[in-house]
Amino acid sequence: MKNRHIKEFFAILILGFLLVSGCTNTESTKNANKFDQVESYVHSANSRLSFLSSVDINTVWVGNIKANASAAKSDLSEALKILNTIPPGDLNSQDQIDLQALIVMANVDIEYCDLLQGSYSDYIENIQTYNQTRNPDVAANSMKGIKMSLSNMKSSYDHMTEEMNSIKETDLSPQEVRPDFISMKSKIQYSRDSISKTSNTLENECNIKCNSGYVVGTDCQCHPACGASYCSANAVCCGGQCYKQCPFGSVMSADCQCYPSCGTNYCSGNTICCGGQCFTQCPYGSVMGSDCQCHPACGTNYCSGNTVCCGGQCNIPCPLGSVMGTDCQCHPACGTNYCSANAVCCGGECYTPCQSESGSLMGPSLVMGADCQCHLACGSNYCSGNTVCCRGQCYGPCLSGARGTDCQCHPVCGSGYCSANAVCCGGQCYTPCLLGSVMGNDCMCHAI
Repeated sequence: MKNRHIKEFFAILILGFLLVSGCTNTESTKNANKFDQVESYVHSANSRLSFLSSVDINTVWVGNIKANASAAKSDLSEALKILNTIPPGDLNSQDQIDLQALIVMANVDIEYCDLLQGSYSDYIENIQTYNQTRNPDVAANSMKGIKMSLSNMKSSYDHMTEEMNSIKETDLSPQEVRPDFISMKSKIQYSRDSISKTSNTLENECNIKCNSGYVVGTDCQCHPACGASYCSANAVCCGGQCYKQCPFGSVMSADCQCYPSCGTNYCSGNTICCGGQCFTQCPYGSVMGSDCQCHPACGTNYCSGNTVCCGGQCNIPCPLGSVMGTDCQCHPACGTNYCSANAVCCGGECYTPCQSESGSLMGPSLVMGADCQCHLACGSNYCSGNTVCCRGQCYGPCLSGARGTDCQCHPVCGSGYCSANAVCCGGQCYTPCLLGSVMGNDCMCHAI
């Protein structure tokens, strides 16, 4: 195995020292010292690993790689601790986003140090053994170790890619953080692609040929291609890159973002999910019910069954003959509505109640009749037609004579009638003549 097949994939270096200045413009003085400390730790980590840019894999001492990677990891871990102590509330919204990106990148750098101490060191040792041995059995075991190390390194780079993809590049500060973030992401991608090239070089060792659209994995199996490589079992391919699988209940769209699932798909634009299907959102003032139909809104929900909405709450409907008022109470119906407390219903319309005839409480009382007009009260009702009221009851007209205060009919005398102990003469009532005399036409008493 020649060096050119191996050295290409090793590209990513510690980049944290390039990434600190993005948040140092914060107005909080107390955080400035923290950023200075972070920058110092990251400079130290970078200097420990700078020798890797020109390493000769055939002669490098693996112990030196492990020692420097361990020391760099310690520096980066201290830097990460400090970043995690910076209160987001001390930063503006943009710096908060940038700080989160720095934390993700620091974690990726730490994972890279673990890769150097583990699978990469194993890879170097197996390469050196494979290139130096003449024993076929030792060479075969070294080749197995090389493939296993490649597989482990690819898994690490896959995870780094997933972590970096959790940050949206366009949200970062274009002058401070975004360029370094993109540079770091591209170097990770370069490393993944280089590992894939190395794996393809070892394809003859795997003795298999994959169909179009598939690539040989470090496990000597064919995997669906994703860009120039393939994705691990717990990742999905989108746009030629590997992403973390969406959490349960969501699906990945064509823009490689996770959205709440709706059936086997997701809803976009102004659509909403109901019963596993996407529907156009209900118009303003209505909400979609469990039946996937639009219903008039009642508060934050809607009323179902025979309930009615009042005051933003659903109420049991009023009994027949009554309607619900704006006070959410049931009132006697009047036409299609109801009358207020100071009004009366007549013929399906509301009227002002009848007052006393004189407009005061002392005058004769009035009541509203079936004709929606005010009438003089007679008891609890009123007299209609040619009937007259007497002592709270209505009587028909007398056939002859006039109605008296005793509610009986009496012979007419002038404009009235005479009481039982009086006689009518010339339209006036007189005391009856004494015994032995009679009243003449001149209304005088004369002896018999």
